[in-house]
Amino acid sequence: MGDAERDIFWLGTALQSLLTLGKTEGLVKGRGAISEILGEVIATFRRIEISGNLLTEVEFWSNYFRDNYGSQERIRHEDKDKFVASCENWIRTLSDLFKERFAHPKEIYERLPKIDLMYNAITQMQTVEHQFVCTSPTMREIKDKVTQTIDGCDNQDEILMTGYFDNALVDKLIRALNRGVQVRLIVPPYNQRERDNINATRRIKQSHGQVRQHESNHARIMVFGNKAALVSSADPKTDGLDQNYEAGIWTTNRTLIQNCRSFFDILWNESTEWNME
Repeated sequence: MGDAERDIFWLGTALQSLLTLGKTEGLVKGRGAISEILGEVIATFRRIEISGNLLTEVEFWSNYFRDNYGSQERIRHEDKDKFVASCENWIRTLSDLFKERFAHPKEIYERLPKIDLMYNAITQMQTVEHQFVCTSPTMREIKDKVTQTIDGCDNQDEILMTGYFDNALVDKLIRALNRGVQVRLIVPPYNQRERDNINATRRIKQSHGQVRQHESNHARIMVFGNKAALVSSADPKTDGLDQNYEAGIWTTNRTLIQNCRSFFDILWNESTEWNME
């Protein structure tokens, strides 16, 4: 295999890595970050005589990040979608170029079997941010995710939850409050017969958690600082975490976490103080 062929394969992996970094709000500057990879891509393009719009676009982003980003800064939301779209276009263009330059690309591919491993690793990086999770009589994926993440929260984090609430998570949340974690709950208006809900919610409030009620909210959201968010059908209570059939999406994507937090704040501002004795 010639040097040009190796460069083409390296470029494919590099562009996939840039796409992943863009989607996951990866570092722009730093070791193995977007700017460093862009610089290597530009050098490789020139070495194998790729020019035109493809090189111009890559150079634009390299210069843009150099001039507008500081050290250890992650890609900002306002640049994220545009950069991801550029990466996707570069990958399509490179694929077409690959077909033009090599008469039998499959033969070259088979001489580099480890390219499969790199592709699989990149695919896993792209999908690990989002997970389908569920509760059933035999599965506790939602509960496992929620309880482990609560245990990992510290005094820099804020836990946000909506929905009916009972003793299922009270002890863990109180321990989190004692560690300095902030907790805010939005619950529906309980009736006087719902004593388990009332008592559990009161315990959180007595432990200095904040509780409000919303008359018409049906959204079920849990946010754990910048670590993760869950949007699901499950209330933060026993039947939702241990008994019912429930399902949702767990994400560690910073943008989606922020979107969940923003929606929670809208509900919070529309809510009234909860106070049932």
